[in-house]
Amino acid sequence: MTFIGVVSQKEDFYDIEQNINNNLLKKNSFININSENIESIKNVKFETVLILDIKSVREKLQYLKIILKQCQYILINTDAKENLKVLEDINSNVITFGFNNKSTITASSIEGENILICIQRSILNKNKQEIEPQEIKISVKNKNNIYKIMGIIGILALYSKQKMEKFYKI
Repeated sequence: MTFIGVVSQKEDFYDIEQNINNNLLKKNSFININSENIESIKNVKFETVLILDIKSVREKLQYLKIILKQCQYILINTDAKENLKVLEDINSNVITFGFNNKSTITASSIEGENILICIQRSILNKNKQEIEPQEIKISVKNKNNIYKIMGIIGILALYSKQKMEKFYKI
C-alpha cells in the first residue's frame, strides 16, 4: 500500500486528499502529519510527503526529519523559508513549488477562475514517465490557497498514468 503524508492544516488536508483521489484512477492512502500524530507515525514508510507548511509540527521537527529520511519523494513549498529546515541531510527526490523562479512547479498566471501552473523542469514520476516542462490550465473553485493547488499538481504529476493535460478542475 502506498502512503502519502501531508504536512498541512487539517482543513487543507481533506481538500488535498479529495482533489487528488478525484483525479487519479487509483486511490492512495493519505495521512495528515500533524503535532498530534507525528510521534506515533514516525516509523510509517511514506512513499511521498507533501509539505505545505511545517507550522503544524514546528515543535516536533525531529520526527518529521525521521519520516522524510525514509520517503522516496518530497514535495515542498519553498516560499515558506521555515520549511527548508527539514531538508538538511535528506537524500529523497525533492520537488519544489512556490512563486520563486527556482521552483520546479509555479503559477505563471492567475486570471479569474483559471490558473496557469508551470512545470519548469522535467519530473521523472513513479511510473518512470518523464513529465516535461509545460503549462497546465486549471479551473479552480477556490484559489485561496494557490500553494495547495501547486502541491496537488505535484502529486498528480508523480502518480498519474495519464498526460497532465487531463487535469482541469481542482
